[in-house]
Amino acid sequence: MSDTSSERKTPYNEFWRNGLTNFESEGFEYGDVIPHEWFCCAMGLTPAWVLERQGLVEAAKQAGFDYLRNIERLKDEILEQHRLFLNSVHGVGYEVIHPRDQTDIASHKFDRGVRRELAKGTKRLAFIRTEELTDADRARNRDAQAKLSFFASSVKEHRKKELAEIRKRRVGCNVYPGEGE
Repeated sequence: MSDTSSERKTPYNEFWRNGLTNFESEGFEYGDVIPHEWFCCAMGLTPAWVLERQGLVEAAKQAGFDYLRNIERLKDEILEQHRLFLNSVHGVGYEVIHPRDQTDIASHKFDRGVRRELAKGTKRLAFIRTEELTDADRARNRDAQAKLSFFASSVKEHRKKELAEIRKRRVGCNVYPGEGE
């Protein structure tokens, strides 16, 4: 019998609870990399790749979506309840991050997300059929572009200062080549 959502006793969005219980009993430590397969097993989900090998393409897609929904909720619960940050290790699983590294990693992820959204917003405001806008609409668009540009430059300047601070902490010195002596 295939594993479809209609045959499950647990709603697709509740598997994370099993994962949380198993995570708490496992005793993971900082630096541990927990494979995706462990999380699937801990949550009681069939890994998508198992279903793919069985030729169950649609079930594999659904299993992938179920995993993503549940792993995100599980990561949030672990962060909020245990103050442990799980960082993705591409293609492997998630690493339990030491608190001393959490700020830098979280800031980097946030900055990357902000920069991505700024780029999208800039593109959406720039590539507009201005010939179809009224003068008032064009003025509103120019104002929005100016605000976004100001915000983007502020973010860029802040990130530059933050990167310099990170480098200083990691290397332990205050002078870098090209920054004066």
